[in-house]
Amino acid sequence: MTVGSTTTADIQAVETSAKALYRRARAAGSEFAEIATAVRGLHTVLKHLRAEAEDPDSLLNTQPQEGSVYARQLNPIVEDCDFTLKQLSTIFEKYGNPDGDDDQVKTIPRAGDMESREKDMMALIRTKLANQKTNIDMFLDTVQLHNPVKTHPMPPNADAAQISAIKDKVDAIAKRLFRTTSPTTGEAGEEDLWRQFEYELVREGFSADVLNQNKV
Repeated sequence: MTVGSTTTADIQAVETSAKALYRRARAAGSEFAEIATAVRGLHTVLKHLRAEAEDPDSLLNTQPQEGSVYARQLNPIVEDCDFTLKQLSTIFEKYGNPDGDDDQVKTIPRAGDMESREKDMMALIRTKLANQKTNIDMFLDTVQLHNPVKTHPMPPNADAAQISAIKDKVDAIAKRLFRTTSPTTGEAGEEDLWRQFEYELVREGFSADVLNQNKV
């Protein structure tokens, strides 16, 4: 599917790159924990972005392509993420382990070999990744909250029946998520998991305001 000048395959390619870099950063040890967390966060929202782009009812697809402000914004968002991940990959390649026994080991960076310039660049990249995650979160919120097809007219405070319906959806989504995603722990992991739940529930038509007020 094509959204403006960006295809879902383009988004998936960046998503795949983020996943690979996260694994490399995680395998590199505690000195790369912060960059690993930043890449993981970006990977999560890229999955949400791809799902939105694949949805035929999304404003990314239902508005006239030439006049859709949403579709026009998508291309620079994806390109910025791709370029930042390429910058990170370049540093990882430069400071990989040339003596590794296999290709996977060779791609794991060694922090002790890095010069101060590259360490500063890593800090800058970490900030960029975090900002890009926030940017995609805001973009998705804007697209979804302005789509009348996606949101049922629910009151600000959900009643018992609505809460029950949400919980049923949560159970179904949880089973689907855990078939493809390893359980995460800690505050950051729980927040990422909630964001996935929230995104899927909004796609099902629940009000984002209700979900935030009744965080189930």
